[in-house]
Amino acid sequence: LYMIEMLVIVFVWNILILVLKNEKLLSPTIVLASLYFLIFTGNLIRIWVRVKKNRLENTSERKLQSKSLAIGLTLFYLCDINVGLNFLHQGGIQSIGFNVLTGVSGILMWFFYLPSQVILTLNGVLYKDKIKCKKINNKF
Repeated sequence: LYMIEMLVIVFVWNILILVLKNEKLLSPTIVLASLYFLIFTGNLIRIWVRVKKNRLENTSERKLQSKSLAIGLTLFYLCDINVGLNFLHQGGIQSIGFNVLTGVSGILMWFFYLPSQVILTLNGVLYKDKIKCKKINNKF
């Protein structure tokens, strides 16, 4: 499944680069941001599939842990989308409908960022004892 996901990401990324190159909007920042966006999207889809699977299989505490992680990462994903929209707005893309959307993106990025960080931090604090770590004894 990971190979299929990576092949889809590479395929979509190459198509995106070709489209942006023809539109003369290609820059290293846009190329890297698009790769980051595609990988993050794939990871987010995989996390929500795992939440759906955990809903049927695991204990209630494990369900809550995976669901809170998925919600926190989804909010962080929405924050990243608004950061990208804000970047495009400051980059000079002018359109009537686009200006309304990007005008609010500066506020929305903080609206999504703060709850995502609180949820992800609480998830790490509440469930850190539940993660099993294997200790290695170092002997010299």
